[in-house]
Amino acid sequence: MTDTCYSCDSKKKLKKIKATIKYDFGGAPFVTLKDIPQLKCDDCGETFTEIPKISSLHKMIAELTAIHQPGLLSGDQIRFIRKYLGHSTEDYADIIKMNPKTLSRIENDKQKHSESIDKTIRTHALIKAPDRNYEEIINFIRNEPESPMRRLTFKMTKGELVFAAI
Repeated sequence: MTDTCYSCDSKKKLKKIKATIKYDFGGAPFVTLKDIPQLKCDDCGETFTEIPKISSLHKMIAELTAIHQPGLLSGDQIRFIRKYLGHSTEDYADIIKMNPKTLSRIENDKQKHSESIDKTIRTHALIKAPDRNYEEIINFIRNEPESPMRRLTFKMTKGELVFAAI
């Protein structure tokens, strides 16, 4: 992450802070990230978040959702697993033998899904490898070597996963 502001091009050093954020921009609004490093610009007030080990985080979210979520998966959870695996709605619907419009309705919580579909999606989350590695992509763009491993801890509260970077 740069030390100058992306928004206002201020040359002042960005202030390092830690924040707790809902991970809705990662496609998982049921996840909270705690003590995540951010850089804040004192000139324009913009904050920039860098998610450590994003591929590992997504893998953990997919696995923990598939294993620990009681009852049927929510639409958000199904959408996250599909995106984590790197599939479009059409491709994933074909894989799980479903009409793409039906999958879309399920992901938007407009239609219920069966236990057998739920088990299929959970199984995919546990045994399929995703089609991308975010760290490799980010490091390639930045032309940087891989950053050292950061530890992530988690706890589950009322169907919500809370992760903390250590």
